[in-house]
Amino acid sequence: MDAMDRFGQELVQAGRRRHARRGPLPALFGTRFARTSPRRRASAHVRVVLVALALVLATAAITLAATGVILTGAPVGTVRAPVATGGEGIPVAGGARLLPLRAADPAGGLPWGMRIIHTTRGLICVQIGRVYHGQLGQLGVDGAFHNDGRFHPLPADALPDVLARDAGWMAGNCSSPGDIYAGDSVGLGLSAAASPHQVDGLPADRREISFGLLGVHAVSITYREGSETRTQSVLPGLGAYLIVQRYSSGRPRWSVSGSAGRDEPGNYSSPAGPNGALTAITYSYAGRACVDRGNVRLASCGLSEVPPPHPAALPIVRVPLHAQLQIHNHVITSAQISFNAPYPVTNADENYSVSAPLCHHRLSGGGSQADVARGALVTIPVGGVLSEACGRAVTFTVEYVSFAGGLPQPTPLGSITLHEPSGTHPTPLPRQVVEQERRSHPTRSLHARIHLTLLPQARAACNAAFLLYPCYKGEVAFTAPYAVTSPAAVYSIQGFATCKAGGRPGESWGLYRNVRAHEPLRTTSLGLFVLTPSCASSEGFEVTYLNRQGPSAGAPHESVIVGAVTLSKATLPNGQNPKPPAR
Repeated sequence: MDAMDRFGQELVQAGRRRHARRGPLPALFGTRFARTSPRRRASAHVRVVLVALALVLATAAITLAATGVILTGAPVGTVRAPVATGGEGIPVAGGARLLPLRAADPAGGLPWGMRIIHTTRGLICVQIGRVYHGQLGQLGVDGAFHNDGRFHPLPADALPDVLARDAGWMAGNCSSPGDIYAGDSVGLGLSAAASPHQVDGLPADRREISFGLLGVHAVSITYREGSETRTQSVLPGLGAYLIVQRYSSGRPRWSVSGSAGRDEPGNYSSPAGPNGALTAITYSYAGRACVDRGNVRLASCGLSEVPPPHPAALPIVRVPLHAQLQIHNHVITSAQISFNAPYPVTNADENYSVSAPLCHHRLSGGGSQADVARGALVTIPVGGVLSEACGRAVTFTVEYVSFAGGLPQPTPLGSITLHEPSGTHPTPLPRQVVEQERRSHPTRSLHARIHLTLLPQARAACNAAFLLYPCYKGEVAFTAPYAVTSPAAVYSIQGFATCKAGGRPGESWGLYRNVRAHEPLRTTSLGLFVLTPSCASSEGFEVTYLNRQGPSAGAPHESVIVGAVTLSKATLPNGQNPKPPAR
């Protein structure tokens, strides 16, 4: 036995002696890292010490296993520097706080935790990860961080809009003050990094994360854990909770979902319903308990039937709009619309929006993503819209949009039509973009029958949404033509409204779960709308099967429109025709 082999053997023996006195590595990473047999571990050490450089690495690994101490790696990276006045902003001074919530991982190891961050653009962001020595971060396992086995701190200013791809969606979720929600993410790895580009790892190492901020009125949550039901208190004040479970639902990995509500002063609140593992949420309004099991009526929670104060409408200002085209060799290389801002933009709940109608009931456009001083020049690129347009002239509408009570309050500023000069054409979209567009917005339809039931909402809900009474949610029912067993495929429901005076059922949502072929499906919109008889034949919902990655073993079918239904075909739950609101 040469000197290097003897040295390696002594290191192994020293590690085993120290291991008997100190905590094991599974205390940090969990039981998955205790599966290798002692014989295989010894064999691995013998192979590692064959070269000097590998011996250094083996020494570090042995030390970690023996001492129960994990090395800290580089912080989670960002793709660009955050800007205080743009995007989601940066943390305000003292605005980042690691909450005392800790959720044990089913396999043991470092616990999971949640941090909230108040930003300079008026947002409240949530970050979720593993907790080590009072820090929130991610682990270098399951393909993350090249499997370096280290703990990577998650900086407070690494908000979703500047995070590197490997950090994933789960590293943060931002919302406006007053917004409450129950969120859910499926398939997160032990690393706490959600990127689908990572190595998948073992199914047993995937997690389903249920988390949320339910506001000051939330008291407790009830959730499923295997075959049992458990109830636990939420963090007072924020209504925060965090549940970490093994991936067992069969839902497509990387899928996310959420239910939203508002936590307003007084009693204008709108509770967020249970989502993910949650089966019920208990709120308390003016000392009166309200258990929301997903079918709560606002009045049952003791909330006021009086509408909240409507924000004062801004005066409509017609501003001069200017369009600029850059043309090279008969190709429109860029296009933009510019104007001077009549209103300042001071936070993420305010912006300038430019939109244009495209084919198949779709809108496209862009908006400002940064603070703007009154009178400052605003420039919004629209070249991509021209590349997608159905004709040679596109009319753009410019609006100033602010959010009040979680609802957009648009103020129109004007419109402008861009004409493609004779002999020119927009820059062709890249082939991969065209393919993605084709898969995201199919034109072929199966013309399947879609059923639409209008669900009447409480007067308080209509008032809270600044809608006339009665107002409705739309329950869309159809039979799935294809199975969904891969996260690449999803059934999407898109509202369309082409009538200027209509009720605007314009939201979209998806069914992010496994679906059997020919399974009857029923899903309900989150948003509310009213019924305008003169517009009923031009407003409704379109159901689409989307396969954004192309045919594969788990999703063999191309994207296709399943069918559409207008409000003129809708009925009430009792089969009768719905009534329009009283003017």
